[in-house]
Amino acid sequence: LHALAAVQRDRGYPGEALTLLRESIDLHRENESVHGLAWAHYQLGQVWLRLDEAGRASDALQEALELYGRTRDGRGE
Repeated sequence: LHALAAVQRDRGYPGEALTLLRESIDLHRENESVHGLAWAHYQLGQVWLRLDEAGRASDALQEALELYGRTRDGRGE
């Protein structure tokens, strides 16, 4: 879902992207997918940036960094 959200974001449909990302985050939480959560939060931050919501973008991107750090993914460093 987060990949589809990125497509919607790039097509100029941020509202649809946000809906997909929220659903993606819920599914990743249910399945305890830390890497999936990290990626979804990263995409969420990108949507908030497109909407000029710097505070929300910062929160989402910070969450992505923390989650990536837990996965030992290089993006969390």
